[in-house]
Amino acid sequence: MSNATSPYSPSVGSPIPLDTAAKWTKKYQQEHPEFDEDGVAQEPTYATFFGRKALKKLMKRWGKRCVGIRIYQGIDDTDSTTTTNRRRVVLVAVDKHGNDLLDVSKCEDGSVADPVLDNGLTCPKHCSNDSPLIQ
Repeated sequence: MSNATSPYSPSVGSPIPLDTAAKWTKKYQQEHPEFDEDGVAQEPTYATFFGRKALKKLMKRWGKRCVGIRIYQGIDDTDSTTTTNRRRVVLVAVDKHGNDLLDVSKCEDGSVADPVLDNGLTCPKHCSNDSPLIQ
């Protein structure tokens, strides 16, 4: 067994300059416009908001086993309100070995609820009014 330290820790991630983040989000939004050249709505997702309580609950249910959250990209093809498949993000707690925490029988809070989080508020419908991250 290796003595190497696991890269999965509560301190993973670091700040980046706002102008870099704005550049990245602008490029994404330009490459995924709300409307195609014919004016047909494309219904892209530029961002997703999750409330603090929901995020804390997701992590707390696993106790100290949870060192962070992994965000998976997905496509919801079951939404009958749209003609296109909607991009979704699925959040899951992660342990210090990088494993997704999915077995609800091992929740420290006794919860048996679904082990993943979704259904945040998506942008462009729910965007910040004055952020340089949304063009």
